[in-house]
Amino acid sequence: LSFPIWYLDRKGEVPPGRLPHFMIPIVNYHQGHLLVYLNDTYYQLAQRHPDVPRITPQQMEALTTFIDILSSDRLRVDHWLEPGDLQLLNNHCCIHTRTAFRDWEEPHMKRHLLRLWVAPPANVAWPLPDCFAAQYNTTEPGVRGGITVKGYRDCIPLEAE
Repeated sequence: LSFPIWYLDRKGEVPPGRLPHFMIPIVNYHQGHLLVYLNDTYYQLAQRHPDVPRITPQQMEALTTFIDILSSDRLRVDHWLEPGDLQLLNNHCCIHTRTAFRDWEEPHMKRHLLRLWVAPPANVAWPLPDCFAAQYNTTEPGVRGGITVKGYRDCIPLEAE
């Protein structure tokens, strides 16, 4: 899981001058911090690109075993979010997912989820290995984060769409 053999698909969010996929090991130990970059569907989607090496049976077994362990009742913590709740996670150390949900038909009841990228300053940010620049454009604290795509305009809807 810590070898540079894990390719992720950008799912159409391709910054100018970048490939539609990038490589980040799932587990990184860097300057005293254990960092995890886990998104199992993105590894599988990257397989659609002919220049991405095929996932081996050993890789698939390692990934499945890792996810099974992390999903176990012993390690998993479940949260039920209510309207108005806010959840902040450090994506570099907290592995998170969500279960399926059924949205409401009524516009005033629809789920409204916003993704926020926070770029903490150097005095509190964890240092990131160079391979993270493939996703964040830089590893410099206070600057890194977000996805910049040509023709995309920031839009933060105040109501669910």
